[in-house]
Amino acid sequence: WKLIEELSDKYGKKPNQIVLNWICSLGYNPMVMSTNTGHIDENIASTEFKMSTDDYKRMTDFRPENYHPPIIDWEKPGAGNMIVTLAGSFEDHIG
Repeated sequence: WKLIEELSDKYGKKPNQIVLNWICSLGYNPMVMSTNTGHIDENIASTEFKMSTDDYKRMTDFRPENYHPPIIDWEKPGAGNMIVTLAGSFEDHIG
């Protein structure tokens, strides 16, 4: 997305670092996994910079065009998307 690309260029960080930094700014502690030491270092480095208040707000207010959120039925297991499959099916919900 253009916003993430723009912020990535502005701060000299990778897109995943921009997203992880924003998630942490909201007070969450995301669980990320990698067996690649370079990716692990990138994930750690995502907490070592600050974006401007306006850029955090832009991330929070961002709503992509043509986004169709996944359906998760928390009351009926087996209905909708399983939470563990959402990361791998993100692209399925755009378009």
